[in-house]
Amino acid sequence: MTDLVPAQTGAVRRELRHERRFRPFDEDVARSVVEMVAAGSPPSAIRDLPGYPGSRTVSIWRQTNPDFDAEMAAAADEAADELAAKSLVVAADVNRRADCRAVEVRALQWMAGKLSRKYAPRGSEGASFTVNNTQINVEGDANLSPADAYRALLDG
Repeated sequence: MTDLVPAQTGAVRRELRHERRFRPFDEDVARSVVEMVAAGSPPSAIRDLPGYPGSRTVSIWRQTNPDFDAEMAAAADEAADELAAKSLVVAADVNRRADCRAVEVRALQWMAGKLSRKYAPRGSEGASFTVNNTQINVEGDANLSPADAYRALLDG
């Protein structure tokens, strides 16, 4: 009987340590996290906000709560779709310099790729990529460095 007490004590300690490290599922916090993802914030940026759970906690919540997982996936896809649509508008804007458009389109696609796998770059994609079966070509000086293109975007 004395052998069971240390084992039980260890299990209780592990459980308490786990609860301290990983918050239990909270509907209100989960709803707030889903709203922030729908607004375009990647889950990795949410973890740095005070009062919000860390990435590991959100991952555990997604694994243990299928409804929360589905809401997170839908919110991320919706935000990524909005960014992809914005990239189409930016790419079609002929009043801006091509290199400036290229930088902004790449940034928008990168953000969309972080939110949803369907927009993640596949292999090496240069100045053209596909969004919703629409080929986007951004013409420009291929020798322009990203820093110079960003400066041109700010000046321009």
